[in-house]
Amino acid sequence: MRERGFVMMWRNATRATEYLHMPPNRVVELGAQFEI
Repeated sequence: MRERGFVMMWRNATRATEYLHMPPNRVVELGAQFEI
């Protein structure tokens, strides 16, 4: 069930560069991992 949820979120997520309409060399992506 967790894996299906993760796959669904991963497929629906957009890249920051696409969302912000900026060139990839102008965006820095930071992330964190959370245990569910």
